[in-house]
Amino acid sequence: MVAYLIASINCSTPQKAQTNIEIPPPGTLWENDFGYTDVYSVVDEMPKPIGGNVAFLEYVQAELANTPCRRKKKELYMIVLSDNGLVIGVHTNNSSFDECDRISAGLIEKYPFSPGLLEVKPVKTVLSFWIDFKK
Repeated sequence: MVAYLIASINCSTPQKAQTNIEIPPPGTLWENDFGYTDVYSVVDEMPKPIGGNVAFLEYVQAELANTPCRRKKKELYMIVLSDNGLVIGVHTNNSSFDECDRISAGLIEKYPFSPGLLEVKPVKTVLSFWIDFKK
């Protein structure tokens, strides 16, 4: 099983990001259907898992390896972080938030993150990443 962290904007190459995609400026609020009105999707410094991405991915992989969710699907998770880095919400675009999503959300909620920064101030931020249960 492999988990991938992705930025709020997923570009295949830096050249494409510069030529084909208009990147919103820092301070852009997250447009969402979950009721959040004060969460940023683009900040000066994105939140990071404490201990780094590798430690976070190893934690997720180890914890999910022994669950019934192994080899079931690949899902994009959006985690909403408070201005102190605590997870305050875990969401998917999948309308049926199933048992595997609940297990994943519970694991994610336990992991500490640094907060996103906008003009050097910590702010509520959304961070997206994939969990591939099939690997």
